[in-house]
Amino acid sequence: VQEEILGRLRDRIDSLVMRTTMITGFPGETDDDFEQLVDFVESQHFEHLGVFTYSVEEDTPAARLTDRVPEQVAQRRKDELMAVQQQIAFRWNESRVGTREDVIIDSEFEQQDGVWIGRTKSQAPEIDGVVYVSGVDPENPPQVGQIVECEIVASQGYDLVAAPLG
Repeated sequence: VQEEILGRLRDRIDSLVMRTTMITGFPGETDDDFEQLVDFVESQHFEHLGVFTYSVEEDTPAARLTDRVPEQVAQRRKDELMAVQQQIAFRWNESRVGTREDVIIDSEFEQQDGVWIGRTKSQAPEIDGVVYVSGVDPENPPQVGQIVECEIVASQGYDLVAAPLG
């Protein structure tokens, strides 16, 4: 059912970016459950995905569950799922090279003159990667909050490199 809904969304919404968060190690999670989760993530190609391990929260129904997954197993599963997602995210960023995207400028990159840090509409601040905007006219640098049309010229893992157009 989830696959069908996600497929319909991707078919109907141009340039849809899917973001979600997963949990590993929830009480009762089996090896088979985890493998199904990995298969789901591999098949859905989420552009952004976070993973955290289950932890007991007092006064919640889950805190009363007894079939706990060992912390080491939950952490190993988290690491494995993030490794799967990393490949997906890196491929997605590589596919963006050569595209035009609006980039909102967040700050100047202090480590290198003439480089600015921004993000596209698909990047959440302080969560996702960033866009390094270089090749800015030093006579007319962008202002924080300004939206600059850019061409994505490279990908570096979770981050992108862009050059302003015009």
